[in-house]
Amino acid sequence: MVPNWPENTQHILILSLGLSLIITLLALILSTKDHAEEKSSVYECGFAPVKEANKPFSVRFFTVAILFLVFDLEVILVFP
Repeated sequence: MVPNWPENTQHILILSLGLSLIITLLALILSTKDHAEEKSSVYECGFAPVKEANKPFSVRFFTVAILFLVFDLEVILVFP
């Protein structure tokens, strides 16, 4: 006797999604939300920060990084 796989899979999927949703909501509700300015500031070994740490990266940095990854993978595939 073969069990009904799609039906069993559907129940497991609904159960896992429901459980993960409940755990996520409990974590959001029960967590402490103490966002002090000192905790969110930049830490540089006890000294005052020199410049803002949240500066965005330049597009050139990401372009070079992606090109490196593409050509690195190409070399791995060409030379086994």
